[in-house]
Amino acid sequence: MPTPDSQSARVEVLEEMIKSGRLSDAAALIQTVHASDAAKTLTQLPSSIRGGILLALPTTAAADIMELLPDDVRARALEEMDPKQAASILSEMDWDEEVDLLQDVDPDQAEAIIQHLKEEEPELRTLMSYDEDTAGGLMTKEFIAISDKMTARETIRALREKADEYAEIPYTYLYATDEHGRLTGVISYRSLVLTSPDTPILSIAENHAISVSTSTKAAELTDLFKKHHFFALPVVDGERRLVGIVAHSDVLEFEREEAEEELLQVSGILRGEELRDMPLLLRSSRRFAWLSFKIVLNLITASVIALHQPTIAAFAALAVLLPVISDLGGSAGGQAAAVSIRELSLDRVRPRDVWKVWMKELGVGLLNGICLGLILGVMGWLYGRHMGGTGNALGYGALAAFAVAVNTLIAVTIGGLGPLILKRFGFDPAIAAMPILTTFTDFCGFFLVLGLAPMFIRYNAA
Repeated sequence: MPTPDSQSARVEVLEEMIKSGRLSDAAALIQTVHASDAAKTLTQLPSSIRGGILLALPTTAAADIMELLPDDVRARALEEMDPKQAASILSEMDWDEEVDLLQDVDPDQAEAIIQHLKEEEPELRTLMSYDEDTAGGLMTKEFIAISDKMTARETIRALREKADEYAEIPYTYLYATDEHGRLTGVISYRSLVLTSPDTPILSIAENHAISVSTSTKAAELTDLFKKHHFFALPVVDGERRLVGIVAHSDVLEFEREEAEEELLQVSGILRGEELRDMPLLLRSSRRFAWLSFKIVLNLITASVIALHQPTIAAFAALAVLLPVISDLGGSAGGQAAAVSIRELSLDRVRPRDVWKVWMKELGVGLLNGICLGLILGVMGWLYGRHMGGTGNALGYGALAAFAVAVNTLIAVTIGGLGPLILKRFGFDPAIAAMPILTTFTDFCGFFLVLGLAPMFIRYNAA
């Protein structure tokens, strides 16, 4: 069978095969390319036929491709399969991939699949009980543990006896454990190969190797990997029994997915996920919930303008100043909020550190507020002269300077402290901080400009 030499051509050929009922030929074509290319091809096919192609493949090949598919694509493909068929594919996947996939599918479907994974069921339920952002939730059960009583020769013999099983494990460490399964050391393959055959394994092991508990947060894992450049870290329970390992690559992937989810949440996509092949009503409801909430927030700021319509009518030039004050306040507050959210994720600050954070933000707010006020004040004076004379120009410039300086100070206060307060009461600061911040800074900025305009401009115009 000739193999199409481009991704788009392969997709077209596969769609034609499936339309004509040649599912076995489609599966054969998929197997002619690397698993990563096959995953890209399946992603571009209609969601209704992905599951069928995967089921037409040998379970090992289907599992290899499933591990490389985007989370939403593979979850949807799994949901379209019979639970027994889905279980046969999952049983060929790595432990951590199995758990991630089962957590993405409908809970009833996941339970039905687990029922067909009898041998793996206890371990799967244990792994699924851990939070996703912890070492327990990110760890895999694929590792090689050896007795710490063995010599180098005995260890190499044991590895050769299970060569087929161990060949699938990509990590470059062995883990020495005592008779109770407690971690006693970590050995690199290099150390094992280069030592003499009769050397006790503990003599070449790192006996004070860094390990993490199942509850260690992903942010702490990231810091450990940055500091020590390990490929993986052993995960132990409360009695230091080795229960798994967490790979650097898995932590990086989790951080990437979290960053993407946060970006979508900040943009107003509830639950932090949406793709355009999702059902229309689901996509619409997730966007509408956020947009309807924004109506309420926007009405709060609009009320300030509504209450000061006579002022705007008397001083039309103020309309030019309002968006400038709003944008500068939102930007200054956004900077402070971003730093607080980042430091919270790294455990550099805690919700109780409100006073410390505020003191640090006050300095930045005062300095930047004064500088921005001077710049905008001069520009306001020049604009005021252009619009209506020296007297009003001075008042306009003074109002601009005062409003932006005070609003900047308010913005960094709300931006810096808001995430800590939200975290204290159990809200996600990445989602809630920015809309609250912009509402307050717009409200305060508009109030400062419109509320003080008569005093500043009338006094200087007299």
